[in-house]
Amino acid sequence: MLTVAALLAALSCQNSPSIVDRLNAPYFPLKTGNTWIYQTSDSSLVNAKVVADSTIEGDSLRFYEFLGEVQRFLPRREVVLRWTVTRVYHLGTPIVLEERWQKYLELPPVAGNTWHDAYEHHLVLQNDTLWVSHTLRGAVGSPQRLQVPAGTYEAYPVDLHETRIVQGFQPRVDSSWVHLDLAAGVGPVRMIRWLWNDGGFQADTFVLVTFVEGP
Repeated sequence: MLTVAALLAALSCQNSPSIVDRLNAPYFPLKTGNTWIYQTSDSSLVNAKVVADSTIEGDSLRFYEFLGEVQRFLPRREVVLRWTVTRVYHLGTPIVLEERWQKYLELPPVAGNTWHDAYEHHLVLQNDTLWVSHTLRGAVGSPQRLQVPAGTYEAYPVDLHETRIVQGFQPRVDSSWVHLDLAAGVGPVRMIRWLWNDGGFQADTFVLVTFVEGP
């Protein structure tokens, strides 16, 4: 993780006139009620929305819904954590192999910054060894001017590569790539998701049409 001092130095090299604004800008704004409307690759419209909030140990928890899935995020000053669970089933009984907060994003984005979140766990059950390995790697590219239906934004490209390997009952390998173009005050103005499907990766692109800030 880059320190605030390193971020200030990087911004000074760019002669940025708004360093303080840059530091404080929400690049993944998770205010309850925030709604993003995206156009998909086939020109249909889909919504992403922060549908609820809660408090856990003094931190503000956000529930983010997109494509029928609700994810739990924990935004902090320089990082966004995501709740992740890995489970398998044995004779109809769920067995939890992973249940934790995962580092999802480091913010604000700085070109060249990278991070790595890794987890491994073994569990012996009825003489069988269950094992999970779950990694997420993030990398930030140089900012670019990006035009989408909602307007033109200076956006930082962020690439997230996630791999989950489960051995034992129901062995599997899940792999995905997500590309986010993050703009200050708006969040993802474009998303590209590559998901493993039928022996190959399938890409879905979402471009921002409207962003509505919650009340």
